[in-house]
Amino acid sequence: MKIFLYPVILFLLLPELLASPPGDSLTVTLLPGGRNLIGFRGNPKEAKLGVLLNPANSNLKVDVGSSVDLVMFSFDNSILTLGIDFFAYALSTNTDKLRLQIDAIDGLFGGNATYRYSKGGEHLFARFRFVHNSAHLVDGNYLTNSSADWIKPGGPTPFTRDFIEAYAGLTAKILSINSRSYVGFEYATHYRPDEQIRLFLNTGFELYIRGDNWNLLGSNFDFFLSYFAQMNGIEEYSLSNHFQTGIKLGGWDKQGVSFFLSYFAGNDFFNQYYRLRVSRFGIGFEVEY
Repeated sequence: MKIFLYPVILFLLLPELLASPPGDSLTVTLLPGGRNLIGFRGNPKEAKLGVLLNPANSNLKVDVGSSVDLVMFSFDNSILTLGIDFFAYALSTNTDKLRLQIDAIDGLFGGNATYRYSKGGEHLFARFRFVHNSAHLVDGNYLTNSSADWIKPGGPTPFTRDFIEAYAGLTAKILSINSRSYVGFEYATHYRPDEQIRLFLNTGFELYIRGDNWNLLGSNFDFFLSYFAQMNGIEEYSLSNHFQTGIKLGGWDKQGVSFFLSYFAGNDFFNQYYRLRVSRFGIGFEVEY
């Protein structure tokens, strides 16, 4: 598949991007504002503000949380930031004719170190994170409002996944198309149940196309297409795929609002249901900050 050419292109460009040696200048900034790296589109384990609707059953994926850069080190063409991540995503369903019942929730928190090197219109980046992920059933999973019997067979699964994660990637512009591609892995240092695979492999790309005169309510916007893939599974590997296409208002790599169509196929990212293979079409929006 063509998407697997992106890692090859990335590493072929490394010598050119790193050709200029760093100088001696260094600036340290506390709470610099903004983010050194916007989260990867299509990766469920990113801090987001938004909602994804599944029209087939009116279920929602609700994202709430934040990733904040606490300190920034700037030297020549390089920026290194250290930050924290606190976020959650929840499954909202309709239970006993009650809408917006929270069925299950994944909570994640940790820290990150992000490096970005710029030369011309290209940016080489790397991100390291350590994250705790736990998953829980919530009262929307009760059979009735007063019952402690769970809709999910077997009730809650004690789920924990503490992991380290590393990505390397490249942003570049070709004609009017801005692109971002990356590869990475997730390695669990502690997890339960023990049938989970310890090492996940990740890759993806994003393409943003802007027209010279495209404007909506006074704001420029881009059309985008993204793909996120992960090799994960239970006891043996399987592939999960996530496609998105839509528009983003604001700079393609800056804060803004996006509206999109989504298709996910793979092991459920709501980790109370991680054993299930699912496919979902969705309509959503995100506030990217």
